[in-house]
Amino acid sequence: MTNKHQVVEVSSQYMAEAAGKTVPAGYKQSEVGVIPKEWSVSEIENLNLKNFPAVKAGPFGSALTKEVYVKTGYKIYGQEQVIKADHEYGDYFIDEVKFRQLKSCEVTDGDILLSLVGTAGKLLVIPPNAQKGIINPRLLRFRFDKTKVNSDYFRYFFESDYIQNYLSSAAQGGTMAVLNAGMLKSLQIPLPKIKEQTAIANALSDVDALINELEKLIAKKQAIKTATMQQLLTGRTRLPQFDLREDGTKKGYKQSELGEIPEDWEAIEFGSVLKEFRNGFAFSAKGYTQEGIPIITMAQIGLSGNFQFDSTKVSRWSEEQFNNLKEFWVRDGDLLIAMTDVTPDKNLIGQMAIAKLTEVALLNQRVGLLRINDQKGCSEYFSYLSCLPIWKTYCKGVASLGVQANIGTTDIKKALVPLPTAEEQTAIATILSDMDADIQTLQQRLSKTRQIKQGMMQELLTGLIRLVS
Repeated sequence: MTNKHQVVEVSSQYMAEAAGKTVPAGYKQSEVGVIPKEWSVSEIENLNLKNFPAVKAGPFGSALTKEVYVKTGYKIYGQEQVIKADHEYGDYFIDEVKFRQLKSCEVTDGDILLSLVGTAGKLLVIPPNAQKGIINPRLLRFRFDKTKVNSDYFRYFFESDYIQNYLSSAAQGGTMAVLNAGMLKSLQIPLPKIKEQTAIANALSDVDALINELEKLIAKKQAIKTATMQQLLTGRTRLPQFDLREDGTKKGYKQSELGEIPEDWEAIEFGSVLKEFRNGFAFSAKGYTQEGIPIITMAQIGLSGNFQFDSTKVSRWSEEQFNNLKEFWVRDGDLLIAMTDVTPDKNLIGQMAIAKLTEVALLNQRVGLLRINDQKGCSEYFSYLSCLPIWKTYCKGVASLGVQANIGTTDIKKALVPLPTAEEQTAIATILSDMDADIQTLQQRLSKTRQIKQGMMQELLTGLIRLVS
């Protein structure tokens, strides 16, 4: 976080006075609500740089068709750059002749690009030394007098709940595609002095940098976990305590129906390690209640093998019928399996997950419950095994075709799986579980940081908290 500015927090008196609709000392009522006295309010169209409109739409589609694209030249900026927040992304270009024809749509340092399609008003600020080019018909360009508006301050303000809620209500049908330059020109924004705008933008940028680093770290750890799974679950890498024979020599490999596996592993049918395999109950949506027993559905089984349970969002069933459905009870630690795909591209079929519950739940149809013979296997081991491509390929291959692919219990039981000893299975699962816990801790930190940023935006962009020299 930047330490160049002193943070001045408004007292509790502010909150009491604001709640009573009394303007607190040092503040004033404005067109955009209560703001500091030193701040001004301006319509976007009045913040333009001389000789340039503050808001510029992209060219008509007929002026920029794929027939005029070239391999190199002047870059065409489109929604893909805004969505990815990457001005360097993309490889569409026009030649110099076309660029001169469309020069009014030119992109330059400090311009702010707004995508009108599918991004809920997301913005991209063009940095110095970005490739020269133009916007395409799906973008709007903001260009401001830099003595009046800091581009990053404007971006944060535009992405705030205040503006996003306004745009959602103003856009017909709730889609960003109907936004236009005329609608945005008259939009009013609060403006601190440029120095305070810069301080606000820097503070929020520091939080964005932390969010970005956390996202990168999580992606890196997830990639490491995926590689580790592939190595440990196929036996290509052995944990030290299982790698040597009794005489101290290194264990080798043998051929099996699954290919090459460690010499002390088996390739067996999955059904041979199961004590029980049970399908869920066909609950009717008409019987759902606000309170009662939670129902476990496909939504709780994630592609990564992590159980996804939010007690505030799951459907529930009457407690009065609970004891009549004992065969469909799900307890903490049970192994669950997806028996169908939600959509063809989800690749969820056959995915397993360990139920993590603080209360007994009920099992819905299309989800299976597996209980492993403790002498032969470890449930966590198989939940991770189901993330491997070889398992997913098998499940897809034997699934029945239709609107949704489905897999039967017989096919699941016949699936060949690599089987170490129960002790090695537990050791492998423990390693992967520790990695999951590390990733989950980072994800929680990321979520908390995003919440902090939202709180900072609300306070800084309304002047509730001031950054002063």
